[in-house]
Amino acid sequence: MPPARLSMPRLQLHPAGPAALAALCATVLIAGCGESGEEASPPAESGEQTAAAETPGEPKAAPKEPISPIGTFRLLTPRQGRATNFGAITIAEEDGKPVLKGFNPTEQLESLKPEMTLIEASEDAVSFKLTGREEEADIYLQFEGKPTPGVIIGTLHDETGGAITPALLVPLPPGEPNPGPPALADATFEQIVKAIGAASPDITGLEIVAKRNPYAPAFFPLYQAAIASEAQQDKTPKEIRKIIAGYVAFSENWGPWAVADAHRTAGALLISVPTYREIADEQLAAAVAALPDAAPEGTAERWQEQFEALQAEADRREDQLALSQRMAEAMELAETDAEAGLAELRAIRADRPDEPPTLYMLADGLYRYGGDAGRDELAELHEQYPLEAVVTYLLAEKERTAGRKEEARKLYAEATAIPGGPYMIQPLAQRAAPGELKHPREWLNEELEDTGAVAELLAETYRRLAKSIAEESRPADDGDRTVLAELFTGSMCPPCVAADMATAALAETFPQEDLVILQYHLHVPGADPLTNADTVARAAAVDVRGTPTFRLDGETPDFQIGGPVGAATEAYESLVEAVEARRGTPAGATIDVETKADGDRFDAVVTARREGGFAANHRLHVVIAEDEMVYAAPNSIRTHEMLVRAMPTGAAGVGPGEDGVLTYRVDSSVSDLRDELKTYLAAYEREHDGRIFPDKPMQLTRLTAVAWIEDSTSGEVLQTAFSPLGEFDPPAEEDAASPAETPDAAPKAESTKDDPSKKADDAEADAPEADAATDAAAPTGEEEPAENAPAGEGEPEMNEAGAAEETPVTEAPAGESAGGEATSTDGASR
Repeated sequence: MPPARLSMPRLQLHPAGPAALAALCATVLIAGCGESGEEASPPAESGEQTAAAETPGEPKAAPKEPISPIGTFRLLTPRQGRATNFGAITIAEEDGKPVLKGFNPTEQLESLKPEMTLIEASEDAVSFKLTGREEEADIYLQFEGKPTPGVIIGTLHDETGGAITPALLVPLPPGEPNPGPPALADATFEQIVKAIGAASPDITGLEIVAKRNPYAPAFFPLYQAAIASEAQQDKTPKEIRKIIAGYVAFSENWGPWAVADAHRTAGALLISVPTYREIADEQLAAAVAALPDAAPEGTAERWQEQFEALQAEADRREDQLALSQRMAEAMELAETDAEAGLAELRAIRADRPDEPPTLYMLADGLYRYGGDAGRDELAELHEQYPLEAVVTYLLAEKERTAGRKEEARKLYAEATAIPGGPYMIQPLAQRAAPGELKHPREWLNEELEDTGAVAELLAETYRRLAKSIAEESRPADDGDRTVLAELFTGSMCPPCVAADMATAALAETFPQEDLVILQYHLHVPGADPLTNADTVARAAAVDVRGTPTFRLDGETPDFQIGGPVGAATEAYESLVEAVEARRGTPAGATIDVETKADGDRFDAVVTARREGGFAANHRLHVVIAEDEMVYAAPNSIRTHEMLVRAMPTGAAGVGPGEDGVLTYRVDSSVSDLRDELKTYLAAYEREHDGRIFPDKPMQLTRLTAVAWIEDSTSGEVLQTAFSPLGEFDPPAEEDAASPAETPDAAPKAESTKDDPSKKADDAEADAPEADAATDAAAPTGEEEPAENAPAGEGEPEMNEAGAAEETPVTEAPAGESAGGEATSTDGASR
């Protein structure tokens, strides 16, 4: 069961009748409501079923005495018009003691192989635990409740005490199936809502009906909605406290877990409203104090950490709101007094130098109100922040309007080539008067009148920007080691932007005899035409779980390299430090790579030796890499260096011969390699509903053979070597993939590491759809995988906050490798 997610539903209570129900439908408080106000059946494809049986709690006369815990009951968790049916539990009495006779789960729980253990069943309390296993995760739920007239009520909570939900044990009606359908209709929710409206047109109707129906679970969401609604109407703290008191009093009927969760939920609903911050803090403290003594160990500490995170997020939002207000007032001042307004914007920037919006607003102010001096100050900002698209674009506009076309062209190209740049400048265009600002790509197309020339200009500009991150080149190390860096990335992976740019700069810093960087593309989070069967297999072999993933001689650094363009410099600096620490380490072997090319064909002979010979766990790996591929990817990366195109030795590599020497020979051709890549992409399209890659870029004009020795037990790389295979003719025009430009909207930055990658022979699996972040700072979800969207379509946009650390892997099965055979030849290389 996932942790409870808290949101701010909107609810306005109205008099009885369709209006009350319509209000609830409009606020998504009742699932499945139609225009008539009647509950609709769940969609057939959802897997739910409806049944005539209703859960208790409707405003009817109920038995006066509590129900006996002996009998057969359905375990239900109600939720706004329907109830989830876990299954039927049978409790009997033997020798005067309650005994669990069985638990019959509904079909949706059968795969978990649930087991139930009865803890207590008496006239005062009923409790049991439910365990199971889903994939590699253990499932644990505990019910704690009490018999009441007609039903046993209580709560279910998980093993951490983080997820809590009201739950019911409802007697199995005579003649009803055991356990019954996995979902049941609950007409009482609608009846409760109508009864509230009939009792009173204001919030007192909720309190009146709740007192008459203390065992109706409908009041949990209704009280939460009421608290949020009253807070949005700026009710007094006294009025808010009164509603919360009613919520807590109602929850007391359901046990201590319900009381603790009522305090927790009330605090979370109010934490982001400054007027009620004191109440929120009181409620969060009361939640911890109300936890049952038998709560799982560490529950109080975990709740406190959650509350502190909520409080910190509320503080951050309040601070951002105040900052936005201050900047807006400064811009408004600049309209009438440019000097004073710009001075205030500079002061804001000085106060908050780490906040990108302060830079953007200052740049906008300089553009609008700064005149010629503003242009000079913009130029200084551009020199200081060369990868800030907003600054670059506004300076380009200044140059264009001043008639300096050459400078404007350079700046427009930069604003377009900066990953995420076109998205970042969209708000400027939206605020500007019609025709005031020129979209950079539109201007470039008009000026150059050749889309190929524009693509070439943008690729060259991107190269320059990526390399500009690099420090001065470092001389070759005196040692004998060549370090191997492996970057697992994707052309639709938003957080891979920083990693791709950082490694491009890294290649400029160290000579290739000291550092070889390979790129493996994966279908994460969407279909990637630069992926092939061998990159998928290599990722599975080294247990890559998300993109970007970086390995340095087989080790994964403990620092983050993912993020938006703004994180590239920090990632680069961390990588430089890691490479510098590694390249002085003596190599554990020597590798000779001899290559030659003849027309379309190429040949590479690799021989590796080690004093004392290689052990059985040592493996030789050989890849064929394309030196550079120009392809404007959906995540705005435009050039891709040392792109792995084939791994002739396969993901497992080859072991040593009887003489303890590792040898391998690659004898292939560019046309064979191109055919293998095209075959893989075509198969991927067929296996994914026939969707088509808009581009299948594979120039293959410059190739390099890279070989390394890896300890298959530890993963450590002993040594690496490389040799260029040569330059080859470009493909025929009908086979050439144009460096077509994708739309200038970059994907969202979310992500996240999640599910383990599939092994090479596994079937491909879809990743779960992204969950929406809630108003109470719930965690963001995952990127939708390629399996759920046609290639090249539906690229989401990147937000200003940046990208998530990693995007989880969902991979295609590996296929055949480029041809090659073992041989015993010698050569000369490092």
